[in-house]
Amino acid sequence: MRWDGSIISSVSLREATYLLLGAAFYSLAMPGKITFFSPASCVALIPLFFCMRKGAHLWKAAICGLIFGTISSFFLLNWISFTVSVYGKLGLFLGILSALLLSAYCGIFVSIFSLLTAEAVKRFGKPGIFSAPFFWSGAEIVRVKLKIGFPWLLFGYSQYGDYYARQFAAFGGVIGTGFFLVLVNVLFYLSLEYFIDGLRKRSAALFLAALSTLLFIHLPGFLSRGESFAAADNDSLLVSAIQPNIDLLKKWDEEFQGETIGILESLTEDQVREGVDLIIWPETALPFFFYWDAEPTVKIRSFVKGIGKPVITGVPWYEARDGGKYFNSIVLISPAGKIAKRYDKIMLVPFGEYVPFRKVLFFVDKITHGSEDFSRGERVKLLSWGAVNVVPTVCYEAIFPQLSVEGVNLGGNLLVNLTNDAWFGDTLAPYQQLYMAAYRSVETGRYMVRVSNSGISAVIDQHGRVEKSIGLFTRGRVMARVRPLSGMTFYVKNAKFINLVIISGSIILIGGTIIGRFRNGRNI
Repeated sequence: MRWDGSIISSVSLREATYLLLGAAFYSLAMPGKITFFSPASCVALIPLFFCMRKGAHLWKAAICGLIFGTISSFFLLNWISFTVSVYGKLGLFLGILSALLLSAYCGIFVSIFSLLTAEAVKRFGKPGIFSAPFFWSGAEIVRVKLKIGFPWLLFGYSQYGDYYARQFAAFGGVIGTGFFLVLVNVLFYLSLEYFIDGLRKRSAALFLAALSTLLFIHLPGFLSRGESFAAADNDSLLVSAIQPNIDLLKKWDEEFQGETIGILESLTEDQVREGVDLIIWPETALPFFFYWDAEPTVKIRSFVKGIGKPVITGVPWYEARDGGKYFNSIVLISPAGKIAKRYDKIMLVPFGEYVPFRKVLFFVDKITHGSEDFSRGERVKLLSWGAVNVVPTVCYEAIFPQLSVEGVNLGGNLLVNLTNDAWFGDTLAPYQQLYMAAYRSVETGRYMVRVSNSGISAVIDQHGRVEKSIGLFTRGRVMARVRPLSGMTFYVKNAKFINLVIISGSIILIGGTIIGRFRNGRNI
């Protein structure tokens, strides 16, 4: 496989236009401010598959994948420019450049997928296109497992707007959903190929196979009829999600610290009078280091003791061990005003909470408050109080399925996600993150209480439905009854096995193409 500079120019204007159309369909299918374009996902990859026909140059397929992946990602990630330019204070040019670079990074995974699939088609002919679901989902698993994989809006999330298709996540997770969506695209593509070739019966059979696969994806939703896949065994709990809407530019100002605490206390007292059982504050709601900053610590402990209700809140945490470490943490404060449990964030945001490859990028600062990098938490922990076992996640940890799955396997019966989406402004990102988080509820069969500083705070049921919410940049609270649920969905029981099957299938297919290259005497 040798590089030829003329390959870039071999991507015709028509092909580039089709790739742009496919990228637009891919982006429209994803949930954001609107969620009803899910069907677009069924044909979004077809233009990309045409770049993988037998006889197509492998580098051309890779370039087409990079174009498709970069454009579709930029449609979905252009909000990065706002965050970097406004809160990073780097200006619009560097903001747009950052969005383009991140989009291109995501596009690399699609490029590798295209290269591998095109190689399988070259080796096995048209049937080689059936390797696509394995390579696509294999790449998504890698993104989920990598600390810098940034698994934002994986293909399966496109089904959020379709209630019945969304329920498939209880069996296959978002990655399994994506696997079968790619298969649907493959079948529609082959149907179109055979139709063009004049093989109408074969085309019709593949078209019906595509429709049957779509029916298979929807089947769990049809069969569930609104019932949960995880049985309830506990009484309902009245929870209150407090959304203080604190201005990020003032939040860490010591002069504003008292006002921040006062807003939290005022909103909370109203809910206590209504008989709430559990109060939840957002990510880093307390703008000080617990215990180390004595005065505000005493004030918060006294307040919680006074209301006599447990409070879950986000806090910055400092440990003096090992030369000093900073954590983005969630704590459970007992009605006695003491910290009963603590969870430290595991999946940190690159350039937001730490700078990757710090020794190389020594000249780069993170865009959030403070000069020190946060340290990673060691493991998933439950915040338990009575019969309630909370599976906590911070901010974009909610887009990593393995954290919620591990928490439920530890005995978790309620998901809680604390975040601060003010960094995103009024862009697509808060909506995207809300609906990605909702998939964790479907996968695990658990309610989720999502609490954001500036919105969107919400209570999500085990089917991924947003039962109650409060919008962006609004000060208020969401009070609702949730049911701590037990039992295990198929996905929770078998998530590792599903990933193993996909990765094993990908490795076998890659091995088959490599062996074929050696037998044919082709360059690798």
